[in-house]
Amino acid sequence: MGVTEVTPGTPAEEGGVRRGDVIQEVDRKPTATMDQFQRVIEQAGNEPVLLLINRSGEHLYTVVLGSGETPRTHDERLDPRTAK
Repeated sequence: MGVTEVTPGTPAEEGGVRRGDVIQEVDRKPTATMDQFQRVIEQAGNEPVLLLINRSGEHLYTVVLGSGETPRTHDERLDPRTAK
């Protein structure tokens, strides 16, 4: 899922999520749709959630709090064989 917008002051922004990032995993589980992503975030409540992000070909992990507004995304499937 590619992030199209991150609202200032949200847990996503505070966790370092940026426009253009591609969220590949949530809590070490592959996440291909916005529905899956939102479900995990909502279920987490105020607990931290680990995200694996692809930022311009570089993989990085960040932690965001489960509650709060999720970043706006578009669904994007990545072929793990070609993702760097």
